[in-house]
Amino acid sequence: MKRTSSLGRSFGLGVLIISLVACGSSDDASTDGPGGPIDDPTPVETVSLDLTGTVRGVSGGLLAGALLSMPGDSGTTGRDGRANLSGEIPANAEEVVVKAELEGHVPQSLRVPVAGLDTVQLVLQPVEKSIALQDISTAQTVAAASLNASVSFAENSFVLAGTSTLATGKARVELTPWNIQDVDLLAMPGGGQAIAADGDRTLLISAGMMTVNFFNDAGQPLQLAEGKTADIQMDLPIVSIDGQAMEVGTEIPMWSFDPDLGLWVEDGVGEVVESPASPTGLAVLATVSHFSTWNWDFKWSGGSTLNVRCVDGLGHGVACSVVVDVTLPDGSKVTPFGGNTGYLAAEGTQIINMPNQATIHWYATTATGMIGERTSGIEPYVEIEIENPKTSNFVRCLTELGAPIACEVTLSATVNGDLEELMLQIPADGATVQTMWDVTNLSWAAKTPMVGSAGQRVRYEGAANSGSNEDVVIGLSSTLLGDAAQALRIRCDGVVYSDDSVDGSYQPLPVEGYVACFVRISIMSSQTGWWSDVYVNEGLPANIIVTVPLPDNYVVEDELEVFADSYTDTSGYLTDRVTKPVIEVEDGELIDLRLVETVLQM
Repeated sequence: MKRTSSLGRSFGLGVLIISLVACGSSDDASTDGPGGPIDDPTPVETVSLDLTGTVRGVSGGLLAGALLSMPGDSGTTGRDGRANLSGEIPANAEEVVVKAELEGHVPQSLRVPVAGLDTVQLVLQPVEKSIALQDISTAQTVAAASLNASVSFAENSFVLAGTSTLATGKARVELTPWNIQDVDLLAMPGGGQAIAADGDRTLLISAGMMTVNFFNDAGQPLQLAEGKTADIQMDLPIVSIDGQAMEVGTEIPMWSFDPDLGLWVEDGVGEVVESPASPTGLAVLATVSHFSTWNWDFKWSGGSTLNVRCVDGLGHGVACSVVVDVTLPDGSKVTPFGGNTGYLAAEGTQIINMPNQATIHWYATTATGMIGERTSGIEPYVEIEIENPKTSNFVRCLTELGAPIACEVTLSATVNGDLEELMLQIPADGATVQTMWDVTNLSWAAKTPMVGSAGQRVRYEGAANSGSNEDVVIGLSSTLLGDAAQALRIRCDGVVYSDDSVDGSYQPLPVEGYVACFVRISIMSSQTGWWSDVYVNEGLPANIIVTVPLPDNYVVEDELEVFADSYTDTSGYLTDRVTKPVIEVEDGELIDLRLVETVLQM
């Protein structure tokens, strides 16, 4: 009998779990999959594997329209986020790789044990930003909108993937920094299962994770050319990982995700560096030779064992699937079981590789749609009470023309006198949202980032009310922002200019010692009068172009300011400032910061 699961609330912070077996060396880890080497001509006896796959967003909704696949079969999820698959796998296969893809999300692959397998759950992380690049062949840095994440590369670094054809002209990058302290880790590719450089299977504890994918103007994937590298960097939000202090110079193994294996593969070493822009003053940096999802990770091994089961209102054991948030005393989070969802038998299941100390949040679902949650410590026996969800709604957003569109939805309701809210990402095909709120009235507010084409940018917003168990269609109205910019480019041109020109034209000066400048991009809200930083770089090298995405929530009346300064022994402080209405910034506009000398204060 196939089991399906439905999580009845927005996910909490933490880590998803799928394989509840001990991890060790795997004989098939070096193959292309459970079927063995692809060049093995020997006929392989196969068996049929039927399973039901469930695809969820990291914020908790059951996602419709996702492509779910396994060896020999694929299908598209319906409004309940599920698809039934039936494929042929080798009779002696111990594991199978299941994949999920959905536009606007980072693809997911899970390597799961075959024994007893009839249901699997995959969780997807939305792509944070798609950034247009004017010329992929130039040396530049591309910055993300969060965690001060960036990727830097030299000129002529890219080729069409799988070829030696040099990439030139317009391109785009999908850049997603993962917040290791937030719900992002619920969708960690492969659930943290990895293969180390020595060939042993291991589990990971993350210090940072970033997905980077480049495409040319025709949408074809690009990769770094042979012999080329790029630097990736992002904030380190905590100063301790599993009790180990993070300091400048700390080395961290690097891992790249192989979607065909469903495993992270050890590939080089990164390090902790100083970063004044980071809240902790620290960032993680690495040089990579190809692009995918990269992870700064330490190996993980726990020593405790728990016995866990789900029970109904009568105390009877019920088979269920669990999603688990495991937080260590220092605030770091782990994936101790190597996956995204764990199946618990009705009589309970022994879970190994648990830490000796941790706070654990359990979220459980059953094949019949019962849900439950519990918070525990490291205890010998844990019971999770489950019941039927109180609300269940299939939600979609539509434009004024009736076209489906992806949106961010805030669900709110008054529960026992208190206002409760959930924020969810709803794909264009819709998602099913479930809660344990005992209410009859729900409020839905939806919005989109700026969207559009041919330079015309619009933002969609809308709202709706509903009962606890009915379809919800949120009609969105648009606000035209005109030729609003999605991103701009900045550069310190590497030349210092004198401010003593009679005719007002600055003259270049011979200056030694100028290496980099401080750059800050800020936007002043016309509604609050407050400035907020969009981008800060403490040491931008000369003549390096940085592409910076602008926030999606600015309005035409807001003001943009780009400021730069530097210092040399001969010319003192050097400054430049560009201020203009945001609406006057052209998409992809290059702002050259021309540093002008000031009087050297002795």
